[in-house]
Amino acid sequence: MGYLFAVVVGYLLGSSNMAFYLSKLKNTDLRKRGSGNLGTCNAFTELGWKASVLVFLHDAGKAALAVLLTAWLFPTCAYSQHIAGVCAVLGHIFPFYLKFKGGKGHAAYIGMAFALNWLAALIATPICIIALFVTDYIFALIIATITVYPLVLFCFGEWQAALIVLIASAFAAYFMRENFQHIKEGTETKFLAGLLGKDKKSKDE
Repeated sequence: MGYLFAVVVGYLLGSSNMAFYLSKLKNTDLRKRGSGNLGTCNAFTELGWKASVLVFLHDAGKAALAVLLTAWLFPTCAYSQHIAGVCAVLGHIFPFYLKFKGGKGHAAYIGMAFALNWLAALIATPICIIALFVTDYIFALIIATITVYPLVLFCFGEWQAALIVLIASAFAAYFMRENFQHIKEGTETKFLAGLLGKDKKSKDE
C-alpha cells in the first residue's frame, strides 16, 4: 500500500503545474513561447522573475510534500518516500492533463532532494551554484544538481537511495539533451542576460 500511495500521490502532486496556471491567468501559453516548457526557466524569461519564483516554490514544494507525506504515513515502508519524490518529478515532466508535456523537472528535483536528505542537498548546493556562475548557464546548474546529489548520497552510504534518485536524474538529463546543441550553436540562454531581461529565448526548463 505504501508503494502504491507513493506512485499515485507522487505523480498526481507532481502533475500540478504552476507555470501552466499562471500562463492561463495571463492569457498566454508558455508551450508556444520561449523553450515551450512549462517550468521555472521558461516562466523566468517569458513571464518575469516574480512569476518564476512562484513557479519554483510551487514545483519544489509539491515534490517535497510528496516525500514528506509518504514518509509520515508509511514510515516503515523502505524507500517509499524516494519513490514518491521520483514520481513527483516524473509527474512534472509528464502531466496527464497536458498531453504529457510539462517542464524538465529541475525545481521538483530540488524539492525532492532537500526533503529526502537536506544535508546531502546542502552539501551539493555550493558546487551547483559554482557551476552556474562559472558558466553563466542555468543548464550547468541543472546538470550539476542531478549529478552531484546522487553522488553525495552514495558517499553517505545510501547507495539504494542514490539508485532510485538516479531515475529522476536520467529523465531530467534526457530532456535537456537539446541544451547541448544550443551551447554548440551559441544560442543557449545566459543566466545574467535572462535576469536583466536581455534575452527572451529560454532554452532550459
